[in-house]
Amino acid sequence: MNKKSFLELIKLGYPLVLTSSTFIIMLFMDRLFLSWYSQETIAASVASSTCSFTISAFFIGVANYVQTFISQYYGAKRYKEIGKIIWQGMYFAVFAGIILISLLPITREIFTVSNHSAKVQELEKLYFTILQFGMVISIIGDVAMGFLSGRGKTKTVFLVVLSGVLVNGLLDYVMIFGYLGFPRLGIEGAGIATVCAISVRSILFICVLLRKKYREKYNILKSYKFDKQLFKRLLRFGAPSGLQMLLDMGSFTIFVLLLGRLGDLELAVSNIALTINMICFIPIGGIHWATSILASQYIGKNDYVGASRITFNSFVITACYVGLIAFTFLIIPDFYLRLFEQNNGTDFGKILEMGRMMLTLLGIYTFVNAIQFIFAATLKGAGDTRFTMMVSILSSWIFFVPMSYIFVEVLKLDIFWCWSLLATYVILKGIIIIIRYISGRWKHFDVIGREEEIKLIA
Repeated sequence: MNKKSFLELIKLGYPLVLTSSTFIIMLFMDRLFLSWYSQETIAASVASSTCSFTISAFFIGVANYVQTFISQYYGAKRYKEIGKIIWQGMYFAVFAGIILISLLPITREIFTVSNHSAKVQELEKLYFTILQFGMVISIIGDVAMGFLSGRGKTKTVFLVVLSGVLVNGLLDYVMIFGYLGFPRLGIEGAGIATVCAISVRSILFICVLLRKKYREKYNILKSYKFDKQLFKRLLRFGAPSGLQMLLDMGSFTIFVLLLGRLGDLELAVSNIALTINMICFIPIGGIHWATSILASQYIGKNDYVGASRITFNSFVITACYVGLIAFTFLIIPDFYLRLFEQNNGTDFGKILEMGRMMLTLLGIYTFVNAIQFIFAATLKGAGDTRFTMMVSILSSWIFFVPMSYIFVEVLKLDIFWCWSLLATYVILKGIIIIIRYISGRWKHFDVIGREEEIKLIA
C-alpha cells in the first residue's frame, strides 16, 4: 500500500464518510421513528423511498456525473471549463424536475399493483408523493454539491449536509409523533421533514457556489449559455451512469415489492435488514465517493498509475472494514435487530428468529457488494459508464429480476431463498466488474475532450 496515496485518500475520504453517514442517518431516523410508530409505516417507508429513488435514479446519475467532469477539469487545471459544466448540469436538473412532477399521477400507481395490504399501499403513495418533490430539489442541489466535492472540498460538503440532517432529525421527531404543538402526522411528517432538510441543504450548496472567489476563478456567472456540445458530452457519459443506477435500483425495488407479497412480516423484517445494511455501509459510501473523486483527478492529470494506487488502497480499507462488519452479523445479530423492537403489540420474537437468518445472508451480500462498489467507482470516474450499464442490464434484468419473480410467484419459496438469490446476484456482478477493472480498458476513455484540445493546440 502506497503511504502517500493512502494518506491522500484518508484526508479526502474521512469528511465524505461523515457526509455519507449524515445521508444515511437521515433515512435511518425516518425508519427508526416509523418502526416505533407502527409496523405498517416501517413496511411502507422502505418500499416507497426505494421507489422514489428508483424513479429519480436516471436523473440523479446524470446530475452526479457533473462531479466527474469537475474532478477531471480540476486535475487538468482547466478551471474556466468548470462553470460551463455546472450550468449544463443545472439545465438538466430543471428538465429532470419537470419530468418527475409530470409523471407523479402515473408513478404513484406502482403501489396499486404491488399487492401489499390496503393500509400499506395508502401510506406508500402518501410518502412517495412527498419524497418526489424533495427529489426535484435534491437533483439541483447535487449539481452544486459536485462543484465542491469534485475539487476535493469535502469538509465543506460535510458541514452543509450536516445542517440538513439536524433539520431532518428535529422535524422528524416533532412531526411524526406530534410534539411541540405539531399534529401527529406519522409517515407524512417523516416525508415533510425530509423535504425540508433537502431544501436547506440545496440552498446552502448554491450559496457557497455563488461566493465571489468562486464566481471569478471558475467563471460561474459568465458561463450560463447553453453549450450544446458540452451538454451532449455530459449525456454521453452521464446517461449510461444514470441508466445503470436506474436499472440497479429498479431491479432492487422490484425485489422489495415482491418480498411484500410474502406477507407484511416478511416485508418488515427485510426492511429492517436493509436498514441495518444501510447503516453499516456508511463508510463504504464515503470511500467510494473519495475513490471516484481522486481517481478522476488523477485521470485528468493523465496519471493512471496514481488512479490505480487510489483504487487499491480503497480496496484494502473496504475489505478489512466489511469483513469485520459481516463477522458481527454472525456473532451478535440480536444487537442489530433489537434496535427496531417495537412497543405496539408486534410479536418481536418472530422478527428475531427470521432476522438472524437474514443477517447471515446480509453479511455475504454486504461484503461482495462493497468490494465491487470500489472498483466500479474507478470505472465510472474514468468514463467506462457504458460497460457498467451493460453489466446492470445483464445481471439485473436478465438474471435477478426474472429469478426473483420465479422464486416468489412460481416456486413459492420462502424469504431465505429470496435473500440467497440476492447474494448470488451481487457475487456474479462483482466478479464481472473486477475482471473489467483488471483488464485496464478503463484507461482509454476521454471524458473532458483532452484529445480534441490537443488537436486545437496543434
